[in-house]
Amino acid sequence: MVQSWGMTMTPLQVAESFHLAFLQALAVRANASAWALKGGGNLRFFYPSERFSENIDLDTFDIEPWVFQERVDQTLASDLLARTLRVLGTHVDHVNPKERSDTKSKWVIGLTHTLDGEPVYTQVEVSHREYPYRDFVRIEPVTEAAVAPYAAVLRRPTFGHYLPRAAVAQKVDALCGRTVPQPRDVFDLDLLFRVAPDAVKRGDIAEADLRTAIARIFEIGYDEYRSKVLSFIEPAVVPLHEAADAWKSMQIGVAERLEALLP
Repeated sequence: MVQSWGMTMTPLQVAESFHLAFLQALAVRANASAWALKGGGNLRFFYPSERFSENIDLDTFDIEPWVFQERVDQTLASDLLARTLRVLGTHVDHVNPKERSDTKSKWVIGLTHTLDGEPVYTQVEVSHREYPYRDFVRIEPVTEAAVAPYAAVLRRPTFGHYLPRAAVAQKVDALCGRTVPQPRDVFDLDLLFRVAPDAVKRGDIAEADLRTAIARIFEIGYDEYRSKVLSFIEPAVVPLHEAADAWKSMQIGVAERLEALLP
């Protein structure tokens, strides 16, 4: 545990407070209509998920990849971000732009805290591809709950994010497209079906994708769920999710919701 402005932060909170500070600073440099948050960060900051997001995942719209890449570079090097992180007790130790192309960009960021020498790593990943979900983006502030642990330093940043209709489709895409299916996609779908049960209708997602996603849900074992999801859950609610039966029930529940979308 590390000490900041009178509270302790876990490594997950160090990364999360960086995510919020970065998005707040990026919103100053990049037009809000040019990008949107997706993935676990979207669910954590807007719905709100009990799962901490490891990374920041963004899509861009109507902006040249190199222009947005420059905006991210400028944001990571900005005085605004540095000052905010300083108050949080965090420092950007290094930035490694691992990938930069016309379709995808990635930055690996190493963070350190003033009272903890152990590095905390996170990533900013940006897709510059055309996606069919742009109509399901809303620009609004993150929830009060998202910034509550850091409210002494951070305000509620405003930027674009995907609504549940798109978020469900994106998670189905992820289950279908990943080389190895990830348990976080099942956990996130379970959340989405609970907070927005009517967001997706029959015909919104292709039948073949639904059938593939349903099959892949049951390829994921409990050990993977325990190591890749439970270790990123809010500690107070881990007991609600840690039993093997809880994972099995979640798999069955998500599969049934996807089956209900079949034609």
